[in-house]
Amino acid sequence: MSNWFKPATLSLFTIAICCSLTACGQHGSMKQMDIQAGNEMKQLDTRLMRSQDMGTAQSAKQLENRADGVTGVDKVQVVLLKKDAFVALTVNDRGKRFIIEKQVYAALKGQYPAYEIYVTSDEGLRKRISALHALKLKGAPEQHLTRDAAVIIRDINAEISPPIR
Repeated sequence: MSNWFKPATLSLFTIAICCSLTACGQHGSMKQMDIQAGNEMKQLDTRLMRSQDMGTAQSAKQLENRADGVTGVDKVQVVLLKKDAFVALTVNDRGKRFIIEKQVYAALKGQYPAYEIYVTSDEGLRKRISALHALKLKGAPEQHLTRDAAVIIRDINAEISPPIR
C-alpha cells in the first residue's frame, strides 16, 4: 500500500503546483484585460466629451420647443449647465407671468425629469441667463459658469418664494 501512496501523493502535489502556476498566469492576463478595458473606457469618455456640446445644444433646443408650446409664451431661451436647465421666458401677458412660468415648469419637468429646471420671465434674470449663455459659448471656465449659475439659481428661488416679513 505504501508503494503506490508516495508516487500518488507526489503526482497530486505536482498537479496542484502546475494548476497554481497556471492561475498566476491568468491573473497577469486578467490585469492586462483590466488595463485594456480602462483604456477603452477613457477613449469612450473622450468621444462622449466631444459629442457632449452637440447633445447639449440639441437638448436645449428640445426644451425650448416644449416651453414654446405653452400658451402665453412669446420667446424662450434655454441654457443647460450640467443638470441645470435655465429657462428665460418672454410672456405676452405680464399679469399671468407666474402662472405661465408654473405651466412651463410643469411641462418641462414632466418631459425632462433628469434636469433641475429654473424658469423665469423677470427681465433682469433673462438678461443674466442670456449672459450666462454667451459665456458658455465663449468657453468660459467651468467654475466661473458654476458660480454665475449659483447666483441665478438663488435669485430665481428668491423670486418664487419671497421672504416673509
